[in-house]
Amino acid sequence: MTNPTPELASFDLEKIREQVASEAPRVAELGQWPEWMKANAAKSLSSRIPEAGKMAPGFDAGTACALDLIPRDKQALSAALHASYTPEKIAQVRKEMEHLDPDSETAWWLAASHVCQEEKGVDKDRFLGQLKTFESLAREPKERLAAAIRCYTETMTHFETQTHGVPFGKIDGCMQAAYLAGYPFGTMYSDKYNIYFIGTPFDSLGLEDFPWKDPDSKDHRGNSGPVFGSKQFVKCADEEEFKRALEVVKKKLPMPETSKKFDSFNDIPKDPKQEGLRPRHRYAGGSPDEKIEVAGKLYKKKPAFIVRSQSWNKEKVPKDRPYTEKEFFSNETQGVGPGPGWTEFRYYLFENWGIRDHDLRRLSDLPLYVLIPNEEPDEEDEEET
Repeated sequence: MTNPTPELASFDLEKIREQVASEAPRVAELGQWPEWMKANAAKSLSSRIPEAGKMAPGFDAGTACALDLIPRDKQALSAALHASYTPEKIAQVRKEMEHLDPDSETAWWLAASHVCQEEKGVDKDRFLGQLKTFESLAREPKERLAAAIRCYTETMTHFETQTHGVPFGKIDGCMQAAYLAGYPFGTMYSDKYNIYFIGTPFDSLGLEDFPWKDPDSKDHRGNSGPVFGSKQFVKCADEEEFKRALEVVKKKLPMPETSKKFDSFNDIPKDPKQEGLRPRHRYAGGSPDEKIEVAGKLYKKKPAFIVRSQSWNKEKVPKDRPYTEKEFFSNETQGVGPGPGWTEFRYYLFENWGIRDHDLRRLSDLPLYVLIPNEEPDEEDEEET
């Protein structure tokens, strides 16, 4: 096991870039990157580090591996996911998320991803700030675990299933979020390119014989068809083509049953740090779209309370999301405000939930929902004002 590189944030950027380029082939080999990616590994990873006066993608789990900020024996997952989301690695993440350990490969990967700001890009100062942030997470297991859970929780908000009946989003990472949630494929609309995408971690979407409107050719880069010849990732020129392709994909890769089944409420896990039942018919964690079936009756999840992204809390709350369990029951959460249910913490004490004092650190950073009968109409969600 290699210890994290000490105080990297105080080093010269050129030295950091040299180390990343030097270690990139090792990371690529560890992650079993395809040959074309291995050949460009040094350039790919080192280009994430900004040059003076310029912007770059910045810190991510791949650069964390190259800089040994993640211990060597915990780097395999981060190295692999930098290249592709395979069924095996997805299964590993889902398994480790059931009882997340701060020293698991998944926790290290999520904590590094939490620091990433790729969409915005970073300059020199922001990149060094990212390094300092992750160095701190590397030293503090509790903070690393909290950052990992926050990252996973936010990731699960990147897609929804109401619009098209399948996982669908409009930001980078939404399809990968669907994979991690257990869906066999994900979809996306890009405002930038005005086209739709469909992707899967499995071998094929089943679209090899699909009649594309505007496919790539030798002299033309079209708006539909396989991306670089891939069977796993395609683009659709418009909504009509997207819906036609979707019907084929759904037959090839049927949507999973999106409910968890229990014989009674007593059979739902009640560990305050893990996904499961909470006092007063609340439920912490899991996909927001899944149903909970108890004794044959179906329940859906409604956010217990929503915190809105506003100018004063944009750094901590980049987009609207449910309160986490800890925030909901907290008297004060930095960047969020008093939790609407903080006076209800006593229910944890009275109802034998394994908590015997008012230490809110015993609660999870999972999103908190209320279970309501599936047949009830959706009402306007409560929100933090």
